[in-house]
Amino acid sequence: MGMDHAIYRTMDPRARILHGISEELAERTGNRKWFDLSEISGLCTHIYIRTYRGTEIEHGER
Repeated sequence: MGMDHAIYRTMDPRARILHGISEELAERTGNRKWFDLSEISGLCTHIYIRTYRGTEIEHGER
């Protein structure tokens, strides 16, 4: 299963662990750019899924 598989209703348990590790690494290195980008991306994905719940998402070209 992927990190955002539909079976997880709230949050993938592995994501909690990775979130903490990536935030700690960002703080230690002083480079939060990629961590902040992942936070924004995750928020956008969450909003998209909540908005379009129950609809099919098409991939690729027609």
